[in-house]
Amino acid sequence: MKIRLLNLILLSLLMTNFHFYGQEEAQKIFQNKNYIKVDNHWRVLNTSDLQYYQVIDNQITIKFTDETSDAAIQNFIVAQNLTFIRKAATGWYDFQVNQNLDIFQRSANIVSENIVSHLEIPTYGKYDQTSNDTQQSNQWALDRIQAKEAWDIETGKPSLVVALIDSGTDWTHEDLGLGTDGYQNIYFNPGEDAWSDPNNPQTGNGIDDDNNGLIDDWKGWNFPLNNNDSRPISNPHGTRIAGIVSAKTNNNKGIAGIAGGWNNLGCKLLTINIGDTNPSFISLDDAILYACEKGAKIIQLTVSGASSTAINDAIEYAYDNYEAIIVCSSGNYGVDTVTYPANHPKVLGVGASNQNDQKWLGSCYGENLFIVAPGVGTISTSVNNSYSFPNQGTGTSFSSPMVSATIALMLSINPCLSQLEIKDILASTAEKVGSYDYQYNADFPGKSLEFGYGRLNTYQAVLEAQLRYKGLDLVIKDSPSETGEEPNTTTQYFWASEDIWIRNYQDGGLDHQNPEYSATTPNYIYVRVKNNGCEATTGTERLNTYWAKASTGLNWPEMWNGATFNGNTSILLGNTIGNVIIPVLQPGEEVIMHMPFTVPNPAIYNGIFSEPWHFCLLARIVSAIDEMTFPETPDLVQNVINNNNIAWKNITIVDLETDNPTKQTIGGVIAVGNTFDTPKSFYLELVKEDLETGKPIYEEAEVTLKMDEVLYQAWVRGGKKAERLENTVEDKIKVIKGNHVFLQDVEFNPKEIGALYLKFNFLTEEITNKSKYVYHVIQRETGTNKIIGGETYVVKKKSRPLFIANPGADKEVDKNDVITIYAEQINEAAIYNWYDIENNLVYQGKDLTVDADVAKKYRLEVIALADGYKDYGEIEVKIKPSYLNMITPNPASETIEVSYQLNEVSSAYLMIIGYYGNASTSNNYILDLNTTCKNIDVRYFQNGFYTVALVCDGQILDAKTFVKH
Repeated sequence: MKIRLLNLILLSLLMTNFHFYGQEEAQKIFQNKNYIKVDNHWRVLNTSDLQYYQVIDNQITIKFTDETSDAAIQNFIVAQNLTFIRKAATGWYDFQVNQNLDIFQRSANIVSENIVSHLEIPTYGKYDQTSNDTQQSNQWALDRIQAKEAWDIETGKPSLVVALIDSGTDWTHEDLGLGTDGYQNIYFNPGEDAWSDPNNPQTGNGIDDDNNGLIDDWKGWNFPLNNNDSRPISNPHGTRIAGIVSAKTNNNKGIAGIAGGWNNLGCKLLTINIGDTNPSFISLDDAILYACEKGAKIIQLTVSGASSTAINDAIEYAYDNYEAIIVCSSGNYGVDTVTYPANHPKVLGVGASNQNDQKWLGSCYGENLFIVAPGVGTISTSVNNSYSFPNQGTGTSFSSPMVSATIALMLSINPCLSQLEIKDILASTAEKVGSYDYQYNADFPGKSLEFGYGRLNTYQAVLEAQLRYKGLDLVIKDSPSETGEEPNTTTQYFWASEDIWIRNYQDGGLDHQNPEYSATTPNYIYVRVKNNGCEATTGTERLNTYWAKASTGLNWPEMWNGATFNGNTSILLGNTIGNVIIPVLQPGEEVIMHMPFTVPNPAIYNGIFSEPWHFCLLARIVSAIDEMTFPETPDLVQNVINNNNIAWKNITIVDLETDNPTKQTIGGVIAVGNTFDTPKSFYLELVKEDLETGKPIYEEAEVTLKMDEVLYQAWVRGGKKAERLENTVEDKIKVIKGNHVFLQDVEFNPKEIGALYLKFNFLTEEITNKSKYVYHVIQRETGTNKIIGGETYVVKKKSRPLFIANPGADKEVDKNDVITIYAEQINEAAIYNWYDIENNLVYQGKDLTVDADVAKKYRLEVIALADGYKDYGEIEVKIKPSYLNMITPNPASETIEVSYQLNEVSSAYLMIIGYYGNASTSNNYILDLNTTCKNIDVRYFQNGFYTVALVCDGQILDAKTFVKH
């Protein structure tokens, strides 16, 4: 459960006029007061100063009603098992309560008694934190950034290591190292044996105890000299930086470091020397990586130089792999360009401000500047147990360590802050001073060229870090990019969690598989759980898992707990899978849990839909401490969005990658319906994955949508409205034609459930090398557009030999001829379908025999049985033009027989033209369209040559010659 940002919800919490109590968690509201748990102690927010004050454990203060007698009070004390501490003259009683009981639950029970007038949960106050360091009054910057107010919240923990990559630190200084106060803020490498003389690097054991290649690096390393003496030779620069960060505070000596503790250990300083006079950039990348290896969360740089790919790689590696925060001064040249490496996008570039909250003249600025901090007249520790003067402490080198120290305080109070959260807090709490333009760039609102996001405010940053503290926070992610914030506003398709998956065997694989039925062997459901909070789990938290038949509408809990059946049958549509105890997880740790899943026999669902119908999966974390942030309702969509304890997987795998033909599928069924008790109108949207590249699935494959009778009739009731769906000869089957397909105004009756089958046939003519496609089906409520649910299809294919649907060349035939068209064999098992021009299936088989009564086109569809790949080919059967066959006898003296073929004509006649001498003759003979020959008497024709022409519909189509003798 993610604790929401308290500063964003504080107003609504304080306006809530009721008592709230429940199981122990990291946040509570009691008597309109906001409590959070930090370091295993409850703290209450005081609205007047926005400070958190620690609750006194196991104590309460009660005032009884005026009419309550002493005897009644005594009876009450006994009945409530309270231990009396004291009574004030004002009538308030202090009591000790049983430490094994929840203080809020206990208080709620007590305050409900009639004799109790008021009850308070007492807290500790705070002394105003002003350190006794002798030169603290000269540290004007502490007041400007409100460091003293921040010390009321946090002074720095020794578990936090700040790496100082500089000219070296004089760790013998009494305000940094071991002085008369008996403690020091210098980091010791736990992997190396201590030196026999803590102030003499040469007294180590001469052994590389931690096997990092650096001998006796107990107090850091000097990279240019390649030895373990990280102190400066003469340059005090690094020692001054160290004092700003973590000089011992309130130790009655010298200065006050911002993260130096409170007369006790503060944040630890890891000393890394990269050059006494000038920083050696050849060593800087090694120094950065060394700092990470030693556990430094914050890396402080005060250098400027030429850009370097090697250093860039080290910065990237530190940021990405160690989640380090790198802070660097912006440079002292006064130009409008931030120097390197402060201008690197994964480095926080810090400029310098003066006492008037104006840019220091020498501070480099520009678009890469992140923030500024005071950098003028700064006093600090120096070499040889001395302190620098104000005129020695001006420059961005003195402003950037204030930011590093502030981050150290933030991480001390809230070690779970991410890099982005730290940047966000620093930027949002910085003060917009100096009258600069903080809106110069619309892409970076609140940022100026001169001051970045503003001047550092340490108190506000530390307070915000405290407000963002999370106790126990177990998360199952809805998507890889999810941070755990509640509600989840970043995940687009929240039913496609990658942290839930199925394996057909207990093999530990990470890829999701469709569940497969076996009468003897279970499948396994795997769930990844992460502790996103700052406290370890208790080992009592439980992971529950559930299944439901794939559907775009799944209410909680009845669709998942074995309470929903198909109609009046005993066919279950959902049930529990199992539950396991989550092991103890430290902050940031994650675990993959698994449990057996006995897959229901798919045969029992054949009466509903014969095509593959897979399963939706649900995972819920149940914890007495990490409860649901928002109460669960029947609306599963909102439950998942609102609570990171719940994740959902509605995915159908269309797997054409496998070599096992029994596992290949070309589509999947999902239920679509109305889970409400009243009639409802919905619409379906089908859309490709937004970020997917390459050819979309509906261009590379023929994607068809098939409705069952229930869904179809619901669509008919709404008027059969659709967008980007192409009709087929079957009303219930449509072809997808583009993105954002809509099946609109689907009018379901109460509790009516239909089904939809989505099928993917890849077209061999459109195939590319792309191997994975993601396609979503979303059900929304008409009018409100509210998402009811969804299903994601993941289609996988691999390269395979392609084929062509070849029906042969076009044919010319006589009318009423019976012909056979032969499809070319594709050399694999396939279905051969023949369609007419209206797309009616006329025959299924390789060879089509037809009676050619008229000219027709036929479309051949070839579908590979193995994976549904298909291709189309066309052939046209044309009717020949009418023609003359023969004239017999030829030559002739009395009678000729003219045979002919008349094809698709409305009138025809024979015309005989003869030539003899200088004269010609022409005779016409009307033909019966149902005949194929004509006898003509030529006895009275003069001898000679004659032409017989066939005239159809006014056109001469053919002619032949005969001889009369």
